[in-house]
This record gives sequence, structure tokens and C-alpha cells, in this order.
Amino acid sequence: SFRTVEAHRRNMKTKLGIHSLAKLISYAVKHGIVKN
Repeated sequence: SFRTVEAHRRNMKTKLGIHSLAKLISYAVKHGIVKN
């Protein structure tokens, strides 16, 4: 559900010390978590 995705995204941002969605996406691409 949408809320589950939001919760996972919030948890990842907190654990990684990232404050914006753009930086979270950049991190994921840089580390091969998602493809460019």
C-alpha cells in the first residue's frame, strides 16, 4: 500500500541520514539498488 511504501522510504532516509527523496534516489542509483 501507499503508506507501507512511505514508511519504508522514511525509514531508509532516517538510517542513511538523507533528507530528500532526490538524494535517496541518487544514493540508490549510485549503489546499484535501482538502474538508471
